[in-house]
Amino acid sequence: MVPISKGGVHGKSNCLVCCRSCNSRKSDKDFEEWLNLLEKESGDRLRDLYKKMHGASPAQKALVLIYNKGERVA
Repeated sequence: MVPISKGGVHGKSNCLVCCRSCNSRKSDKDFEEWLNLLEKESGDRLRDLYKKMHGASPAQKALVLIYNKGERVA
């Protein structure tokens, strides 16, 4: 979900199962960026699922990852 090029880890916790077309469209975008490209209903459904699984929205989790790496958050 977090691209390897942006500090994501190589492992199951960072995987997103999707079709080839969606995977290509996601490319190196963050999960939240990719959700914004989807149809509203699909993006909202995936955001809700993510929040249930991880206890926070993708945007909130991204801020935690940035903070934990010691990077400044503007």
